[in-house]
Amino acid sequence: MKNCIIVLVHVYFVFFIHVPSSAENLVLVTAKESNYSILVDPDAPKTVALAARELQSYLEKISGKELAIVSSSNGPLIALGDNAITRAADLPDATIAADGFRIVTHQGNLLIYGHDTREGELDPENGFSRGTLFGAYALLEDVLGVRWFMPGPSGEYVPQTDRIEIEAIDQIDAPDFR
Repeated sequence: MKNCIIVLVHVYFVFFIHVPSSAENLVLVTAKESNYSILVDPDAPKTVALAARELQSYLEKISGKELAIVSSSNGPLIALGDNAITRAADLPDATIAADGFRIVTHQGNLLIYGHDTREGELDPENGFSRGTLFGAYALLEDVLGVRWFMPGPSGEYVPQTDRIEIEAIDQIDAPDFR
């Protein structure tokens, strides 16, 4: 009997008591409306600009809402690459590999950044780093459910919804290849 009461009390707390979390989910789009824009530094490498266009395109395919790509904003943001917002967040990135990335929700914004080499530059391993682009693709695939089976529109699966909500996330990852 005592064990039964303990189990019932535990179930009550798990299902009926809401403990506010310090990390809130981000609602990027709801009913084809959004306050978010995609921030890219004007001097960002071409791969970061490509990441912005890819995110913009697929977020619109998913939700029907096209988010603006901006170089500055006061509103909530999806901040890509190295920019004032990601620098101000002062998040450590020492563990990010050469082509790696970090996806993190921070103070109402979604930050996606990694090591990105500019055209003609090489990273310390004598390669080209496209971390932010890989981070954008990881968000689309792992979080939003987009799948690419072969090139072209007929080879992709894009889920459709009128609400895009991102759970609090802090993910550091890198492609398996280099």
